[in-house]
Amino acid sequence: SIGDKTFESHVYSWDPENDLAIVLTSAELAPLPLSTQPQPGWWAMSVGSPFGYAGSVSIGNVMNSDSVEVIATAPMNSGNSGGPLINAAGEVMGSTTYVTVSEDGIEPWNVSMALPALCSRLVDCTAEQMGWQNSES
Repeated sequence: SIGDKTFESHVYSWDPENDLAIVLTSAELAPLPLSTQPQPGWWAMSVGSPFGYAGSVSIGNVMNSDSVEVIATAPMNSGNSGGPLINAAGEVMGSTTYVTVSEDGIEPWNVSMALPALCSRLVDCTAEQMGWQNSES
């Protein structure tokens, strides 16, 4: 639902391992644009519903990235999983996936991971189609 309106929707594709889904809806929604491959130092915002607080955001920066994952300092909790990691231009850099913890499993390292996995996990498409062309070209 959006505001007081409810729209018909259904799950098109689902990846339970990475907590990702494509949901088809009758609502007319503009998609968020996709980022080129994130670079160290870029501003990063994690969006989700940690602890049940819908629409929450946390801010950090990109520490590094490769073709498999984005390493960011934006704090993430279980309610952020599957949500977008967005850059300063409002582009999606990846889907938030997990946080790292110390070897004792208790102390967080304050490092979060996002995967550019929407295409590769839910739809058959390439990294170029995900939007991760070489950002220097």
